[in-house]
Amino acid sequence: MIVEGLVPLAVPVKELKLMPGNPRRGNVDAVANSLEMFGQRKPIVALKDGTVIAGNHTLQAAAKLKWDRIAVVWVDDDDATAKAFSLADNRTAELGGYDESLLAELIAEVQEADEALLAATAWSADDLKDLLDRL
Repeated sequence: MIVEGLVPLAVPVKELKLMPGNPRRGNVDAVANSLEMFGQRKPIVALKDGTVIAGNHTLQAAAKLKWDRIAVVWVDDDDATAKAFSLADNRTAELGGYDESLLAELIAEVQEADEALLAATAWSADDLKDLLDRL
């Protein structure tokens, strides 16, 4: 399911292709679980030829879920810019960190509200226990 605001950006999944040589390894199952629970809430980014430069694992997860369509923002980057954006998209996410006390509170709050919601976040009760043990 694609959220309503992104529906105008939806294109057939079969029109897209993964970025060749993408060094990022993601957890497609975790992304699929998130898509299944929350739907697609942000578009992937692709070149005009259909090559995905941000959101390769989202595309793989959508295919795994047998989605026909996915929301895409199209860009007209040259090869170097496309690769640089792909690197930046992944690396800037990695550079972030957590306030572990606030993270534990948030995970606990979601867990208390709904175990299925927690599962869709890719966090678990074991993760919360480990986090609380560190604190």
